Amino acid sequence: MNTNDAIKTDMLAYVNEKYEATFVADTLIKANWAYHYDKLYVYPEGEAENKFEIHRYQDEAGNISYADGYFGILIKNDYDRVVSDIVQAAIGEATVYTSLDQEIYANRLKPETKLSGIYHPDEIFSSQSFVFTTPSQLGSDQFSDEQLRVLGQKLADEKLVCFLTLYVISDDNYANLDEATFKNNLIKLNPSDRRMVEIDYSLAVAIKGSGTI
Repeated sequence: MNTNDAIKTDMLAYVNEKYEATFVADTLIKANWAYHYDKLYVYPEGEAENKFEIHRYQDEAGNISYADGYFGILIKNDYDRVVSDIVQAAIGEATVYTSLDQEIYANRLKPETKLSGIYHPDEIFSSQSFVFTTPSQLGSDQFSDEQLRVLGQKLADEKLVCFLTLYVISDDNYANLDEATFKNNLIKLNPSDRRMVEIDYSLAVAIKGSGTI
């Protein structure tokens, strides 16, 4: 077994044991001037679309440790639902797209970890969400400061460190909205209002922006 294969085998053994599942190795990037760790892309068997990273660290004494990004995939559906519920409770009917795309997460986060157990002020964990609504759903062509204040406080109360960008778009554009559309042609949606709500690691709420793109 060559060095690359040995590293892959070692990293797969770590993640298979941690999650009691079978994963498939994809691309390996060995430690180099850009990364002080080995990086392996893997995915659950039969789920090539759910690719994530494993990092393998080796200290000066030769001790090896690992971290990975699978937790974000495990909780995404629940996380999407909670953020969407909070948004709609604050501003009304809306479509919410949430991204959990950190490379790795704290090792204390396990498959059984509840959303309420994620937050830790000294650990990196955040999400980015895009929120779309219409004047007919919102009752206005602009968000009110009070709506956004309530939204931000609800997110902070749930200890969700996150960044939301909210848009008011026309009914026609909303009817044809999908994830590919907003990612590739956001400016063509011609929003009448764009605002941002940020919850930082101290759980402070910041409301930013006003107007169109």
